Amino acid sequence: MIENSDFETFLYISKNKYQIFVYDKNNLKNLYHEEIENNDEIELNILSKFIDDNIYKIEKIIKNFIRSIILIIEDDKVLDIGISLKKKIMKKI
Repeated sequence: MIENSDFETFLYISKNKYQIFVYDKNNLKNLYHEEIENNDEIELNILSKFIDDNIYKIEKIIKNFIRSIILIIEDDKVLDIGISLKKKIMKKI
């Protein structure tokens, strides 16, 4: 039986496609990859069925339950983050 730390599961969601990957960290190879195309909109019914079907297949392959999934979401909107540094100037008298 494969331990949880032996593989990583990735779920990629974008407007155009959904992908799921399973990577074997010990053997450095992909165990599973599935992808479906989408029509410029995230549809939750299709995504839910895609996840359900593929999680079942993956669990049969690895003979264990998936405990965590790394979620990757692609979006057109850019998140701006403002960062600043402040130098603390204190002199001892």
